[in-house]
Amino acid sequence: NMEVAFYYFAKSVKITGDAAMVIYLNNGNVGVKNLSILNGDKIYPHFDSLTGELTSFAREYCDYDDEGNETTSWVELWDSKYLYRYQRNKSGIKGKLNEIKDALNIEGYTLIGKPREHGFRECPVVYMRDDHGACWSQVQDSIDKLELALSHLCQNNMAYAFPILVLKGSDVDIQGDINGDVKAISISEDNGDAHYLSSPQASEAFKLQIEMLLKMIFLGSFTVMPPEVGSGDLPGVAIKLIYSPSLERAIIDAKEFDGALDKIVRLFKYGYAMELGKSSAFENLNIFAWIEPYIHSNTAELISNLTMGVQNGFISRETAARHSTYDENDELARLIKERKEEDMADL
Repeated sequence: NMEVAFYYFAKSVKITGDAAMVIYLNNGNVGVKNLSILNGDKIYPHFDSLTGELTSFAREYCDYDDEGNETTSWVELWDSKYLYRYQRNKSGIKGKLNEIKDALNIEGYTLIGKPREHGFRECPVVYMRDDHGACWSQVQDSIDKLELALSHLCQNNMAYAFPILVLKGSDVDIQGDINGDVKAISISEDNGDAHYLSSPQASEAFKLQIEMLLKMIFLGSFTVMPPEVGSGDLPGVAIKLIYSPSLERAIIDAKEFDGALDKIVRLFKYGYAMELGKSSAFENLNIFAWIEPYIHSNTAELISNLTMGVQNGFISRETAARHSTYDENDELARLIKERKEEDMADL
């Protein structure tokens, strides 16, 4: 389930701006754990000033009692060889710390047990940070303005949601039934009047302001509102043009996540090799991982183009089968088997 773990890793980056993933060995089996502020973790990466590589990583989390009060604070620290666990109780009693603890200046924490080797040749943590923040950080100001505009619109509608009775005159007599409903209004003065105040229509400026703010939010966050399709399928080029902003953002994100993905693959390959006891074989195994952005496509148009390519001889059947949306791992073997069965039937 590494794909699922990577999904939560990317989800945390898009929501909080950073995320971490720990690859670990537990009783000889490789495992993975996501660390994020979404799960109540505080994460502290430390990088080498020369190479930029992650040299150590700390994670802080707390235990709580039934009333939600913090009882114990824990810090787990990974370096290139060991895993350290520190504890601080509610009173904050100071204990004897080792050199790493003194270097990090962790006050009030006590080392629990001995440092434990994590089994990897490097710090087994993958950390990624988006310098721009969350996926909506660049349009946060527009979002605030949109909320304010919607609040003004709702206030305006609420103020005139019920009819307002206007009475003109000094001697006004209102008669009603036992339920409080007005049945008759008598005004003795000649210039007296009674009418309902007509509610004003919402200003066109409200509509224009909200539409422009929504447009700015969508453009700034590279989000595309799905269009209404009348009838029929759209051509593949038209679909790509409609979703071009989101597609361009996805292409950029795919490059930005490449470094983290490479380390995830490297750590998992090493951990899985240790689990199987085949370190030398996996050492020579080259794995290239990449992210391919999803593009909406017209399936009928794709099949038609592949069919045309095969008929005109510039695409092989194997290539066409591999690029089809209905492709299976043994698709070519199935085609050969069907052709042999047809030949045997003819014989």
